[in-house]
Amino acid sequence: PYNEHAQSYYQHQVALRGMVYPPQAVAEAILYAAAHPKRDMFVGMQAKVLKMLGDLAPRFMDKLMEVVTDPGQVDPDRPSINAETSALYKAGYGMREKGSHEGWFRTGSYYVKAQKHPVLTAALVGGLGLAIGAISKARKAQKAAAPSPSPAASDMATTIPDPTAAGATEGLEVGDELVIETIVLTDIDG
Repeated sequence: PYNEHAQSYYQHQVALRGMVYPPQAVAEAILYAAAHPKRDMFVGMQAKVLKMLGDLAPRFMDKLMEVVTDPGQVDPDRPSINAETSALYKAGYGMREKGSHEGWFRTGSYYVKAQKHPVLTAALVGGLGLAIGAISKARKAQKAAAPSPSPAASDMATTIPDPTAAGATEGLEVGDELVIETIVLTDIDG
C-alpha cells in the first residue's frame, strides 16, 4: 500500500479516508487502457466528477481541495512512518495489497465497467431515460383523465343523509360499530 511505503514529509500517517477501491478495480482499468488506448480512464465516478469540476471551475476546485485534502488524506491519530523505513530506496515490508485505509470500501467500480462498454452503457442509459419519460407521460395522462375531485356543493347537500336523524340507529345492537362521517362543504364559487 502506497500510503505505508511511500516517503512522506507529513507529520501524520497518509491514509485515504474517502472512497477506497480494491486493487482489482484499478488493475482492470489499467489492463483495459493498455489494450484499448484511451486518454483518460477513471476508477470511480467521483474521480470523473472532480476532473470535470476542475475543468469548469479550476480556482473553485483549488480552494475546495485546500480545505478537503488534508482531512481526507491524513490520519491525525497515527504518526507518519520515518524516512528510513519508506520504500523510496529499498523494498517495503509486508507484501500486502491492501492498506490501513479508513474510508468507504467499495467492492469494485461500475464506472470502469461502463467505460469498457460504452455502447452498452449508452443503450442502457437511453432505455432508462425512455422508460422514465414513458412513466411520466402516463402519469400526466392519468391525472388529466381523472374526474373532478369533488362534485358541486349543491349536489352533495341533497344526497348526504343525516346520521343523527330519528331512526338512523334503528336495528343496531350493543357492540355494533357505528361510523359517522362528517363532511364539511364550502361553496367555492360564492
